[in-house]
Amino acid sequence: MHFVAYSPLTKNERVCYYAKHMKKPKKQKSSAITKAYLDKRLGLSEQILKDSFKNYTDQRFDRFEKYLDYRLKPLEQMAKDFYEFKDSVSRSLDWLVGKYKKFDDEHVVLSAGYSTINDHLDNHEERLKTLEKKH
Repeated sequence: MHFVAYSPLTKNERVCYYAKHMKKPKKQKSSAITKAYLDKRLGLSEQILKDSFKNYTDQRFDRFEKYLDYRLKPLEQMAKDFYEFKDSVSRSLDWLVGKYKKFDDEHVVLSAGYSTINDHLDNHEERLKTLEKKH
């Protein structure tokens, strides 16, 4: 016994139905590489490389700048401390500089006085020698 499936559709209707509802085979893309395809792909790749390189270099410079700030912070602090020390020393030793200038001025005056005194002594010595020779 053969069972025949009853179908309300005719043969032509069934063919049209299957043709309408069946998945159409996908067109295979051409495996040939065109210049436009390469330009598009290379342009995208080039832009991606530029962006990633720019981001990479920016990050590297930022890290390097932070590293330099970290390494130079003690030097900056040392320089600040040195300038504060130098200012305090110069403020506290101003009186000493004043005393030294006063001493130096006195020394110049006394040195000039000694030269005139030496001249007088030489003159007296000559006169004494001449008097001793006479007597």
